[in-house]
Order: sequence, then structure tokens, then C-alpha cells
Amino acid sequence: MINKIHICGNYGSGKSSLAKNFSDYLDIPYHSLDDIKYRTKYYDLRPVDERITRIEEICNQQRWITEGTWSDYAERAFEKADLVVLIQLPIIVCDYNILKRHFSRREGERTTFLETIQLMKEARKYYKTSQPVSLKSHQYLIRKHNKNNIVIKKRKDINLLFFDLSIMKQISSR
Repeated sequence: MINKIHICGNYGSGKSSLAKNFSDYLDIPYHSLDDIKYRTKYYDLRPVDERITRIEEICNQQRWITEGTWSDYAERAFEKADLVVLIQLPIIVCDYNILKRHFSRREGERTTFLETIQLMKEARKYYKTSQPVSLKSHQYLIRKHNKNNIVIKKRKDINLLFFDLSIMKQISSR
């Protein structure tokens, strides 16, 4: 049975939504790497050693889902996962999701529009660079730790993934 899942991908690719849905469906707690990186979301950074300690605590649990773009302090999640889900949606979909998220947040939770545009610029770099937040970095860690992985390139792939999980859940409950 799959008890440890790490979900990675670009900004705005739907990692958080997928993690929440997996968490509800499989009854496994999920953890956002953003919540680990920031004391106050997007403003007050935790020290790297504290982030690594938090990731280690999560990875020592029997069941978990982690999600996020960060790979520089989250390598342990790649290493310990039973399954890594790499979301690789087109940039136009990520842009749409980033804008939608900006306008759907309440006033106190919303980043400025300039910060939203900057995030969209960063999302474009995901497919072109080798920095810790990049497709190349995520693919490298999947290969390095020889992980079972699923690559999602279209939204309909998510429905297929839930169908596969449903079958696995039925088999394991017998």
C-alpha cells in the first residue's frame, strides 16, 4: 500500500489541491512545504536547519503526504516517499491557477498583484533552469532515489490517478 506520497511541480500546478484530495480520499495527513518554509506565509522564513528537522519529523511518520515546489530542503521527502507525483502542466494552466488563487483569496491573505506577476515569472523558469525549484531538479531527485513516480501532464491524468488509487484501495482492503 502507498502510505507516503510526495507531490511536486511548478507554482500553480495544483499540488495543494491534489494533496488535499489525496488526504481526504486516502485518510492520510498532508503537509505543505510552504507551511514548513515560512513562519508567516510568504514573509517570515524559517532557518533551513529547522525546515530540514520538520521534514525529517514528517518522514519518520508511518503515513504522510507532502507537497511543494521546494527540493533544496525537502530531499528527504523524495527519498522516503513510496510514490512521487510530478505535476508537469502547461505554463498557461499554471498562470491561470496563480491568477485565480490571487483573486480568490481574502484581502488579508492576498499577495500584491505585483507579487503575483513575479510568481508567474518564476513559474516560467521552472521548465528552463536547474535551480532547486525546477523540473530538472525534481526529475534528478526522482532518479537519484529510484522512486516510483507518476507524471501528470494534463488535468484528466488526475482523474485516472484517482481511479488507480481506488483500485489499489479496494485490493488492499480485501
